[in-house]
Order: sequence, then structure tokens, then C-alpha cells
Amino acid sequence: MTYASEVDLDAAYGAEAITALADRDGDGARDAGAIDAALQDADAEIDAYLSSRYALPLPDGQRRFLRRYAVDIAVYRLSTDAGLLNDDRRARFRDAQKALKMLGSGELRLGASDPPGGPRVRKGPRFRSAPRRFSRDTMGLG
Repeated sequence: MTYASEVDLDAAYGAEAITALADRDGDGARDAGAIDAALQDADAEIDAYLSSRYALPLPDGQRRFLRRYAVDIAVYRLSTDAGLLNDDRRARFRDAQKALKMLGSGELRLGASDPPGGPRVRKGPRFRSAPRRFSRDTMGLG
């Protein structure tokens, strides 16, 4: 199950714009393979960000929240491949990546069914030792 579909791309960017981005052979028609590849790349990227925190596949309600990010990532991929990348598409892609990073780290949450606190990832080394044997108190100095 994907996060977005071709219909979602059309709704967000317009059918003519998507056709222009997905016309690989210059015949004025969409190359379905290009659209499918871009959508699959978007799914894989989203899953990569979320897999450390969430059990995949996500429920429909949470998938719907991610649709916009999937659309923006797929359009970025189509634009890059077609040589039609512009600042707006690049900015939307970066915004999607930023939001996905925040979801993966727990700064942003998908909803009530989020794992509480997410995985416990320790940063830096941890040390453990026995209690102190010598101190001011045990040496009679304190």
C-alpha cells in the first residue's frame, strides 16, 4: 500500500504539470513507469525515516497524514529526472525531509497511537562502576 497515488499527484500539482514531468519519450503522454518509480521511491524514503520508530506498514489514518510528503518527494524525483527542477519543488522536498526526520526522531508525532517516547537510543558512551571505596567519610577526613 502506497502513501500517495497518481491521482494525488494530479490533485496537488495539476494534471498538465505531472504529464510534463512524466513524459519521458516526448510524445505528450505520461510514462506510467516514471510515475510508479517516483511513487515507490517516495514510499521507500518515508519508510526509511520512520522504520526506526514505527511498525510498518502504518494504519490508514497515519498514512493519510504522510500523503503530502509522498507527493512532494515523488514530484521532486520526477522533476529531477526530467530536468525540470525548480526552487518551489526543491523547497517542498526539503520541507518533507525535515518533517520526516522530525517524525523519525520523535519531535513530531503521527497521532495517539505513537509509541510512547519511541526507541531508547543512547547517545555517547555510558559507564558503570562499583560504589566508591575511599571518600572523605570513609577515610575519616570529613
